Amino acid sequence: MTDDKPSPVLSAAETEDRTVAAGALFMLAAILAFSVMDATIKWLAVTYPVMHIVFFRNFFAFIPIGLMLAARRDRLAALRTRNWKGHLVRAVLGLTSMILFFNAFALMPLAEVVAIAFSAPLFITALSMPLLGERVGPRRWSAVVVGFVGVLVILRPGTELFQPVAFLPLTASLFLALAMLQVRLLTRTETNIALMTYMTLAGTLATAPFLLSGWVQPAGVDWALIVGMGIIGGTAQYLLTQAFRKASASLIAPLEYSGILWAGMLGYWLFGEVPDRWVFVGSAIVIASGLYILHRETKLGRLRQKPRKE
Repeated sequence: MTDDKPSPVLSAAETEDRTVAAGALFMLAAILAFSVMDATIKWLAVTYPVMHIVFFRNFFAFIPIGLMLAARRDRLAALRTRNWKGHLVRAVLGLTSMILFFNAFALMPLAEVVAIAFSAPLFITALSMPLLGERVGPRRWSAVVVGFVGVLVILRPGTELFQPVAFLPLTASLFLALAMLQVRLLTRTETNIALMTYMTLAGTLATAPFLLSGWVQPAGVDWALIVGMGIIGGTAQYLLTQAFRKASASLIAPLEYSGILWAGMLGYWLFGEVPDRWVFVGSAIVIASGLYILHRETKLGRLRQKPRKE
């Protein structure tokens, strides 16, 4: 005789709870990884040209992407595309957003950049009607207006604390929103791995020529940071994809706002940055608006998976 007992059979509700919990953990891990990547970019930008950092972010992201492809049996089918022009448009928009964000990380406090980046969902809602033909009702338009009031609280135009450089992350958020809208179109025919691969390939090829100018030889420790930045960025994108695969966006997308906490802590710990209260007040307004838009999108059944910062 043995004392072995049969494993308990989970009910459908318990299985769903575990799946949602896994999705939440993937989402939190993805946001933490993106936050570490952002802090690494800011650290490296003190010494190295931003365009070189953009190149290495894309180049070394092929390590996790390659591992993901190797784990698939349908590698060629997964990479097959029916819309090269769509990928090219997405790459131009995404790479522009990436370059602007990286420059913002180099010049501004981490928490402030991340707070302004939360405006991307506002841009998506505002642009989905003219670009995708989606109907945006008065409630969501009101949330968009309130959200941009929050952005103005963070920027504080007209005061002596206003910095024109703050338009870098705001413009980057606009291009990120345009890239996300393009992804909405591409996901009708393209796989997630194809979206990641072609964006990363385009970013690598487009920024490679910049290595010929202003080269700074990385030290040993910096090489580890440079390689790690790319690996973390690619891994974070994978974690984000898994999060949305495990659970609905309405349940886990709000966890993206945990990024402001990580940005605040990493900014203080690594760079001695202490955001003033208006950054947090403005962030709260933008986040509240984003959550309301998320609620309305979910209720209307229009919510789609969204990529994070390229």
